[in-house]
Amino acid sequence: MRLFDQMKSAASEEGVSIEDLVLTVGSGNRGLTTLCERKEGEVLLSMPWNLVISSRSEDCPEVLRPLFDHIKKRPELRSIPGGYFLEILFRVLYELKHPSNDVIKHYLKFLHVNVQDFAHRWSAEAVRLCGPMSLLPMRVEDSKARIKKLQSVVEDLVLQFKEIFPKDSFDDDFIEMVHCFIMSRCHNTKFNEEKLSVLIPFADFCNHKPSPFPAANRFVTYEKEYLVIKATGDIQAGDEVTFSYGDFGNDILACNYGFTISNNPHDQVPLGFSKSVIDEYQFELLKQLNIADFLRRTENGGYIINLVFRGCDPFPAAGIMAARILMNDSEKLKEWWENDKHEFVKVQKIR
Repeated sequence: MRLFDQMKSAASEEGVSIEDLVLTVGSGNRGLTTLCERKEGEVLLSMPWNLVISSRSEDCPEVLRPLFDHIKKRPELRSIPGGYFLEILFRVLYELKHPSNDVIKHYLKFLHVNVQDFAHRWSAEAVRLCGPMSLLPMRVEDSKARIKKLQSVVEDLVLQFKEIFPKDSFDDDFIEMVHCFIMSRCHNTKFNEEKLSVLIPFADFCNHKPSPFPAANRFVTYEKEYLVIKATGDIQAGDEVTFSYGDFGNDILACNYGFTISNNPHDQVPLGFSKSVIDEYQFELLKQLNIADFLRRTENGGYIINLVFRGCDPFPAAGIMAARILMNDSEKLKEWWENDKHEFVKVQKIR
C-alpha cells in the first residue's frame, strides 16, 4: 500500500489526479477500487504518454533507440514466440536502473511476480491432473520453448548492445520473471495503426473478469498525448474496477497470466471427427451448419474436422449434428432429416 501511495503522490506531481482510485487487498489478491460513482463513458484514468511504458521508439529513452531500430530492421526477431514483447522488455530492463520519472520508478517496484504460478513451472503431476481433454500440456510445452528462445535472443542482443546493458546485468531467471510480468500485465493495442505493447501504471492492478459477465468495466482509448481509460458501464462507489483480459480458457490464463478461475465459461474442450469420404449431401448439411469451412483434407485423401466447445457457448448442438452427419450415410441422414428437422432448425437459430 505504501508503494501505491508513493506512486499516486508522484503522479500528482506530474499533474495526474488518482485520488479516487485505491489499491485494495483481499483473499490474497489485490485490485483497484473506485471511491466515486462512475457512469458509463466517464474517464477512470488519464495518463500522459511519458508516464506509461510503451514499445514506441519515440517514447523510449534516447539511448534505447538504436536497439529498437535494430529490432525493427530484423523481422525474424518479431516472428519468434514472444518476439513482439522485445522492445517493451528491454524498456523495462533499462527503466529498472534508469527510471524516466518517479511514477515509473515506483511502479516498477511492483515488478515481482511468482513464476511458480505460471503453468510452465507446474509439476508434471499438476499438469496431468488437468485431465485428458485439457489443452494445457501442449500450451505448457509451447511456453517453455518460447521462454527459452526469448532468453537466448535477449542474451545475444545484450552482447551486441553492451554499452547499454553492462555484462551480467541480469540472468535467465530474471528475464523469465520480467517476461511473465509483461505477459500478465501488458496491453496489446494499436496507435495510428502501429501495433503497441503498453504497461500502464495504476491500470494494470485491475483484475480479470471474463465476459459475458457485466463487470468488465473499462476500455482504453487515445486522446492526443494521453492514454485514457473509460468505464464501459456504471460503477458504484466502492466497486472494484475490473477488465476482461480476453475470452480465455484456464489453459491460456495459467500459461500467460499465472492464475485460473473457477467455472471459467471459456474453458475449451476439443472434439475431432475423421471421415474417409464425404458425399455431396453430407457436405451440404455441414454448410447449412456453417462448419463446412472447418473441414481439412488429410494426406491419404480423407477428411478431418476439429471443433472446440466452451462453457459459454449456448449449446453444443452443432457438434452433435456434425457427428450425426459424418457418422451416417446419406440414406440414413435423409430419414433423420424428415424425422428430426426441428432439431436441425434449432441449431441454426442458436448459431
